[in-house]
Amino acid sequence: MIVGCSPIQPASAASLSCGFCGSSLPTIQNPGSARRYCCAEHRRAAWNREHPRLGTQAALAFQSPPKPERTSLEVAFAEWNATPAGRHVEAEVLRMAREDLASGDLFGEINLYLALVRRSSRGLTPDREGYACNNSYRALLARKLMREHVELDGFFKTRGGS
Repeated sequence: MIVGCSPIQPASAASLSCGFCGSSLPTIQNPGSARRYCCAEHRRAAWNREHPRLGTQAALAFQSPPKPERTSLEVAFAEWNATPAGRHVEAEVLRMAREDLASGDLFGEINLYLALVRRSSRGLTPDREGYACNNSYRALLARKLMREHVELDGFFKTRGGS
């Protein structure tokens, strides 16, 4: 810890001392500017003592809002997954993933599986039976399958999350 005094106002050239440590100041080369500190480190230390740095959160007096237990996307996915269309899509993706796993594939492609289900249902909108695939649910569906089916643990590559 650096100990010192606050900057002083010099009374004369003979009585100049460092405003931080109190040592005598070197001779001033430029008489127009009075030195108050013996070195740049003491000048910086005095400044830091008088102007403490605060972290971004403390400086702004900002607290981030609490994280919701479930995002709106997770809520929408749960509602969709409870519908017959959602259950059908999940069952088809699970069937294809198990087939690929049994054939020796190390990783599955959730995008491919959803594209194949979408192709069999003829598009992004619900077909005659009401089945639809939403790309926003890909990662959530992959994580759900890996969580509920032990053999698929780590089969799909996802970014973070649960």
